[in-house]
Amino acid sequence: MALLSAPGAQQNAFAVRYVPSTTPDTDPGRWRISMASADGKDAIVKQVENGQFSSSAEWTHLALVYDGFAKQLKLYVNGELEEIACADTDGDGVSDETSCADRIAQVDDVLSFKGTQPLQLGRAKTGTTWGQYWPGAVSDVWAFQGTLTDAQVARLAIGIPGMATDVPSGD
Repeated sequence: MALLSAPGAQQNAFAVRYVPSTTPDTDPGRWRISMASADGKDAIVKQVENGQFSSSAEWTHLALVYDGFAKQLKLYVNGELEEIACADTDGDGVSDETSCADRIAQVDDVLSFKGTQPLQLGRAKTGTTWGQYWPGAVSDVWAFQGTLTDAQVARLAIGIPGMATDVPSGD
C-alpha cells in the first residue's frame, strides 16, 4: 500500500509504503521507502525499512529525510530512527542469535532522479499503471526543501496543534 510517491515516466523516484507482515500476530508490519536511481527498468532501487509500526488504529508520524549531497536516506517513525543491532559477543560478525537481524532505518549511497509528475498521495505507479491504493486516512503532508536534522524531525513528531508549517528549530 503506497502512502506517498513521486512518479516518473516508468519508475517512482521514491515511494513510501506500508508492508503488512506475513505473521500479524507477532509482527504488525513495517514502513518502507523505495528510491530509484533513474527513471527506467534497469534503475538501481534502494530500500530502507522501519519496523516501528504498532497499530493501524494509532496516529503515526513518518518522516523521510533524503540528503542528496551525502547520498543518504533515513526513515523516521514517530521521530525515531530504528537502530537495532544484534549481539555479537565473540566479535565474529555473526549474530549470537540466529533469529536476530540488524535493523537500521537508513541507507547510504542512494541516488534519486527528479520525478516528472506531482507528488501522489495514496497511490504509486508501477510501469504505466496506478495502483497500491492507500486504504486509510492521512491528516497532513509537509514537504521541506533541505535536509532536516534528527532534532527537527523529533520536534515535528510531537504534533503540536497550531504549529506553524515552517522548518522547526533544532532546539
